[in-house]
Amino acid sequence: MTKVIDQLDKRTDSPWFERLLMPDQVGMANTERVARATSAMTSIRPIYNWCAEIAFPFLGLKTPDEQADLIANVLIAYWRAIRNLIPGAFADP
Repeated sequence: MTKVIDQLDKRTDSPWFERLLMPDQVGMANTERVARATSAMTSIRPIYNWCAEIAFPFLGLKTPDEQADLIANVLIAYWRAIRNLIPGAFADP
């Protein structure tokens, strides 16, 4: 799941691009980081589990990197749709 969070923060196509405060950044003053990576991980855990157990049962056949790519793609698509509906929330978080 850490790889998914890393992709959400580092992929330029992600609405969460450079918005998550990663563990090695704690203590840094940065107003652009609106949520902690650990909080994001806690909030996506049910989605991650749902994807692994129900939506994509073949996920266990993939490598951890492939699993992270698939779930990150789902989450990025979801948040991009939200951003399209409510752009102001992303312009000024």
